Amino acid sequence: MTTRLDVALAAQYAGDDDVAIDLFKLALREDECSIIHSHIAQSLRNLGQFPRALAYLNQSLERYPLNPWLLFQRALTHLQLGEWSEGWRDYEVRIYGPGHPARPVARKLWEGDAGDLLIYGEQGIGDEIMFSSILPDLFSRFSGKVFLETSPKLTALFRASFPQAIVFDKNDPCPGSPVYELPIGSLASLYRPDKASFPVHFGYLKTGPREPVEAHTHVGVARVGVSWRGGTRETRQAVRSIRPEQLIPALIKPRVQLVSLQHDATPDEIERIERLFSISLNHDPENFRDMIRLAARADECDLIVTVCSAVAHLGGALGIPTWVLTPYVPEWRYGFLTDSMPWYPSVTLHSQDITRSWVPVIERVARYFDFTSELT
Repeated sequence: MTTRLDVALAAQYAGDDDVAIDLFKLALREDECSIIHSHIAQSLRNLGQFPRALAYLNQSLERYPLNPWLLFQRALTHLQLGEWSEGWRDYEVRIYGPGHPARPVARKLWEGDAGDLLIYGEQGIGDEIMFSSILPDLFSRFSGKVFLETSPKLTALFRASFPQAIVFDKNDPCPGSPVYELPIGSLASLYRPDKASFPVHFGYLKTGPREPVEAHTHVGVARVGVSWRGGTRETRQAVRSIRPEQLIPALIKPRVQLVSLQHDATPDEIERIERLFSISLNHDPENFRDMIRLAARADECDLIVTVCSAVAHLGGALGIPTWVLTPYVPEWRYGFLTDSMPWYPSVTLHSQDITRSWVPVIERVARYFDFTSELT
């Protein structure tokens, strides 16, 4: 049976947040609960109404003190505004909420103590990549052994990138006996308290040795990686994604070779796009078996053009010039009304304006591509 809450969530996932707010308020008449209040605040944030979202959350927290759903939404709101210390303080509540999976072994939560430490990945692959940028800070200040538990697709890439750690797949037992553990996102409150604490870097992920000839087989041709779809239904895929028929034409220029970095593209989708525009997308499904293969492919590119997805994080973490096309109000990681990300100096954001249309964003990208000769 479909409830009012189900209908409200569907509207929120589709980006119809004005409608979603009205539906959530109707749902509250059936079931007064904190989760619905948190979704109303999330829709206010999706609309760019950050002061209203914070006021609503603070009011709701008077009714539901220390509620993890509400505190987490307040964290994301502060973080999106670049209010780092305030955001990280509430962000820690996720460890105790129902969305945080139970750990297989009970260990003490690390609070800076001496002793071997297990850092484990959490949330999505993009989050693991983003928060792994903090690991060099940890390695430089921590004298014990660091065990790094990762998503299976990231294990090989993190082994190549972080030799200071003992990296293992989360589906395997830990190859040691660390006393303490910490989710990787919790490093942020320790090492990224303000904007000044984000270091300038030129990439921190490594793909391992490769033949240098492969990266420049076609002299005078710019390789441009492209990804047009990101997220899931629940993480607003409809808002974050661009139809390839819209995006690809902006990237078809003389001396540009397109490289598909779209992990879930089907053979039919690739064939349709290639036939429609008489191009090759150089799509190789083998590149998506794990992230080290995809990283090696991305590392051959002179530029990456992507929507908000793990590809955006991968490009920034490799130090590759990366243009990220974002909705008017993207996920918190991308900030709001800014063209840069403190996490990745090589990333440039191209955001929708208040019309929430992709047309001016794509036109801007096409204009930049008129200077393709500067890429080669």
